[in-house]
Amino acid sequence: MLIAISLRPYRRYTVEVAAPFVEAGGSLVLVTDSATAPLVPYAAEAVVIAARPPGTDVSDRLHPETPAASPAAVGLVIDILTALSSASAKGAQRRLAERERLAVELGLYLG
Repeated sequence: MLIAISLRPYRRYTVEVAAPFVEAGGSLVLVTDSATAPLVPYAAEAVVIAARPPGTDVSDRLHPETPAASPAAVGLVIDILTALSSASAKGAQRRLAERERLAVELGLYLG
C-alpha cells in the first residue's frame, strides 16, 4: 500500500511514482484537495479535503504553493492514516514471520 498526499499544485513526481506503483498491482490511498486530482483515478481510496475559498486565510498570501486545504485537516488525516498503517504493519510483521517459519519448515532455501 502507498499513501500519497497530493495537493494543488500537483507535483509531477508524485504522479510518476504512484501511477506505476498502482499499475504494477499496488494499492494507493490518496489524500488530496479535489475529486478531480490527477491521482484520483488510480486510488483504491481517496480522502478529499475540501479547499478553502481564495482569500479566506493569511496563508493564501504566504507562498504560491501553500495548499488551499486546511493544514489542521491535512494533519488530522495524516495522523489517522499513520495509526492505521502502523496497525497494518504489525499484522504484516506477523505474516512475514509465519512465511519465514514455513520457508524453514519446508526447506525452501539452500544454506
